[in-house]
Amino acid sequence: MKEVMEWREPVEDLIRKINVNYSKFFATLGCAGEVYLEVPEDPLNIDGYGIMIMVSFRNGERLRRLDHQVQSGGERSVSTMLYLLALQELCPVPFRCVDEINQGMDPVNERKIFDIMVDTLSGEGNLAKTQYFLLTPKLLHGLKFNRKVTVQIVHNGATLSENCHSRVVLVVVNGEASSAMRSPRQPDDNDECADSSLHASVTIRHGCKHARKWSFYPKLAAIDDGDVLGIANSEKVTTKPRAF
Repeated sequence: MKEVMEWREPVEDLIRKINVNYSKFFATLGCAGEVYLEVPEDPLNIDGYGIMIMVSFRNGERLRRLDHQVQSGGERSVSTMLYLLALQELCPVPFRCVDEINQGMDPVNERKIFDIMVDTLSGEGNLAKTQYFLLTPKLLHGLKFNRKVTVQIVHNGATLSENCHSRVVLVVVNGEASSAMRSPRQPDDNDECADSSLHASVTIRHGCKHARKWSFYPKLAAIDDGDVLGIANSEKVTTKPRAF
């Protein structure tokens, strides 16, 4: 029994810290979330221990276990992303990759999750020490981000269509500026995209051989349907896009 308590106490302390972060993130959505250590009736039954995640997405609804038979796919995606951010506060790593976490989310929650990611990854502490890469086929219009965002647009094929702006997908990490994409410039290959009002740089890839530079400005209007979007930490992102 003594040996069990020696590992259980620090684990419970760690999970309490995760719970504080998790509950805080859920509160910003107007919902409720909780994380705790599930303890079996027999404390010596190690297999009976587990981390329990409880969530509630509706007013007046009791907290219920996160489960594919209870919550929708979008609700599980929200819960997973917030849990990842709650963990990040306690176990920072150099980078994280998140694949299509926004798929299945309703527009309201997708926007809120995106805002939380931008705000938390732009702040101080461990959350700002990790570079995030978000891969997604689509994003909502008018999402907020700042100059520390790097956007990668990948096209299948060797040509770039005139309507290429509809192929954009992006990723964020720091900011307040909602942005709008302007028409592509026609710079030479050495153009640094140097502009005092620049908020982020975009490189459009077509055929993985060539790149054309775009610019994001404070009033970014539409980022519709695309292939790749990446979030990056402020210390690791430059405004000059790099080719593959």
